[in-house]
Amino acid sequence: MNKITALELHTILVLYQTRSFTLSGKVLHKVPTAVSYTLNTLEKRLQIKLFNKNNKKLIPTIAGKYLTGKAAQILDEMETTLQNTISLAEDFEPDLKIAVNNIISLKPLYDLCKLSTKLFPNTQINLSIEVYNGVWESLFSDRADIAIGAPHSADLNSDLETFRLGVCNWLFCVSPKHPLTMEILPLSNDTLRHFAAICVKDTSSILPAKNAWLLKGQQAIFVPDYYSKIRMHENGAGIGFLPEYFAKPFLDSQKLVELPVKNPKKPTTLWIAVKDRQNRGPAFNWWIEQLNLENTKKAMLSSLW
Repeated sequence: MNKITALELHTILVLYQTRSFTLSGKVLHKVPTAVSYTLNTLEKRLQIKLFNKNNKKLIPTIAGKYLTGKAAQILDEMETTLQNTISLAEDFEPDLKIAVNNIISLKPLYDLCKLSTKLFPNTQINLSIEVYNGVWESLFSDRADIAIGAPHSADLNSDLETFRLGVCNWLFCVSPKHPLTMEILPLSNDTLRHFAAICVKDTSSILPAKNAWLLKGQQAIFVPDYYSKIRMHENGAGIGFLPEYFAKPFLDSQKLVELPVKNPKKPTTLWIAVKDRQNRGPAFNWWIEQLNLENTKKAMLSSLW
């Protein structure tokens, strides 16, 4: 089996650039005969001609041009592989998976992603959106290293470390033209169940899937995200509860109205959750520090827009 070493690749690359044994020797810090010997040995082993001589000038053959064209790429990949191998021994993280609850604003995460790519250029950031129990499940199933906005219980797994993010207060909101605005207040469940609920489907597949709000016997319209949910509230397609911080701009602009109900939705405590933190690297710990800053927490519980 023919083999070629990194030293030989480097030698033929320098020969291609200088077209001279003498100049190549100076670049490689070798005598010209040593450079010539390396080339001759390689050509004999491969049983091909890589360079021809023309008045002491080296002229690459077609095979020589092809090999030197690949040499720089191969040497660069070898160097990158070596550096990554060294980095792995120094807690290098090839990627960082972050699951975000759909009731969290992504706006503050944009700047964190931008800064993270500068501080940790070899760590790829993967953001995913999860709903309800899907946020917790993303940690248990290793779909995520960090979960942002995990709802309710903070003690589902002893391996988890949690940090309190804040509280989501819920407002029952409908279009100003919705028939419910003409009903006697506060609205009862019997009145509400006659109108379709706009829901975002739980992304869990192992843990029991739940609906944020859906009454027994009530029709449901499932949408992919809160952007769609709010727009469908706005055009009167359905009803339901919205995070207060998402709803506020639409209430202020009178695109939505809040109506009192007899059975309001209880506030949801949200958590930042991680697993096996002690085995994580610098990029992971940097993200945890940034996410726990009060300004970041406040921004994550703010308007979508």
